[in-house]
Amino acid sequence: MRRSTRTQDDETWRVAVIPVRLSGADHRRAHEACHKAALLWNFLLAETRAYWDEHGSDPSDKELRHRLYEKQPDLRDGLHAHTIQGVLDGMNDAVATYRENRRQGNMDAHAPHRAKNYRPLDFTAGYGWRPTNDGKHIALSFGRNHKRILARMPNISDSKTNAPVPVERWGAMRLCWDRNKRQWSLHVSVPTSRPPQGDPSNVAAIDEGIINPMAVAIETDDAYEILVVNGRHARAVKHYRNTRIASLQEKLSRCVKGSKRWRKLDAKRRRIEAKTSDALRNADHQTTRKVSDFIQEHDAGRIVAGDVRGIE
Repeated sequence: MRRSTRTQDDETWRVAVIPVRLSGADHRRAHEACHKAALLWNFLLAETRAYWDEHGSDPSDKELRHRLYEKQPDLRDGLHAHTIQGVLDGMNDAVATYRENRRQGNMDAHAPHRAKNYRPLDFTAGYGWRPTNDGKHIALSFGRNHKRILARMPNISDSKTNAPVPVERWGAMRLCWDRNKRQWSLHVSVPTSRPPQGDPSNVAAIDEGIINPMAVAIETDDAYEILVVNGRHARAVKHYRNTRIASLQEKLSRCVKGSKRWRKLDAKRRRIEAKTSDALRNADHQTTRKVSDFIQEHDAGRIVAGDVRGIE
């Protein structure tokens, strides 16, 4: 997502995920727009591959826009101009990533090829979204002559100072649908203070494991300070997810797809996936937070991860 241009030197950026509730009409319109954004992606993908066959090079942003306006201008209807640009940027980034991976010798990298049925919606600050006059809602724009979607104004605070981040400082937003939780969420880019810079002469060596996700060692004047993060909770969550999902999949295989029992079991499967996904995300967050605090506590300014032999 694009960040705000109002960035200060002592700031970095993070993404705050805020669950939102939409009215029934806005819920349906948001779903239709996400499907249309996916159709736009599929069109750009087909045109990019056709351009490769015709010219042997990558199309420019201008060329893709020209083909869109000439062949399927109706795909623009119901989407904000900056949302369309976000889909174009996503296609260009996917191609650029593929080219860079191949340039670095990764022959397993594939060019963009998968069609999508659904794609999140991007809204830029000041144009794609803006607060309402009463300050109680966020208005998401879907282009000229189309009604805006209103979401309740979220409260976002800085992760370090717990001070509220004013809405004027927010950057781009992304409206996403979680099919397992069956709910919408706003991914908002917000500024936060930069972490302190450590001493480059202090090296933190990180080894990633299988049972324990990370082991960190930092040399001090007296000895080595070592932190080992226990990963058994995450393994237990994965085991619970795999066993329950396998059991439900076996039952689903004996049902007629679309039947009442099939829908009931499928909803249960989605709830388990949503629950375990949140638990694993929380475990990952706790792991990175413990390692980050440990590194900052010992003022380490250089990190070596993976094969740490020879760093001394």
